Amino acid sequence: WPKGLKIDAISTDYLTAAKLAVAHLIALGHRRIAYVEGAPHFHNFSPYSGYSEALREARVAQHGELVCLPDLPSQEAGHAAVTDLVRRGVEFTAVFARNDVTAVGVMRALREKGLSIPQDVSVAAINNSLLARSLDPPLTTVDPFPSTLGRLALKLLHERVLGQYAGPPIRITLDPTLNVRESSGPPPRARK
Repeated sequence: WPKGLKIDAISTDYLTAAKLAVAHLIALGHRRIAYVEGAPHFHNFSPYSGYSEALREARVAQHGELVCLPDLPSQEAGHAAVTDLVRRGVEFTAVFARNDVTAVGVMRALREKGLSIPQDVSVAAINNSLLARSLDPPLTTVDPFPSTLGRLALKLLHERVLGQYAGPPIRITLDPTLNVRESSGPPPRARK
């Protein structure tokens, strides 16, 4: 959030959300985890920081060729990123996508390239949308609790408008949770 503004703010800790997803992939044994984010790119609102921090904390090397930021909408970015990684012969065993929609493109491209999810490549994202639960296989994703954010924001606004609360700005940050589903598993070498 912009600093210095005296306003109420409700948000999810997206740094933690990204770290949860990437730490999960690392715990499964993945060391070559691609990061995919589509446009628009918001410098201060990207899970990339959490991705980097999780790798650093686990002492896993970060490789620039695994960071994919196509200037395309989410789903197309996911598809283009994986297609490009495979075309260039870049090794990766997992993909962390910015959101569930990006993961749809990732999963489609993996299938087009003859790769199985999660047997060849695991996929994780942030959103926990109905889409994530409906994919085949269902997507491992972090829940940022958007409906809770909306309800809390509306409650704060309502109390301000009615004059029920006139105190200092309220800042609420929700802790996200990881929902492990069938799109993530150990890397291929760990199964042999």
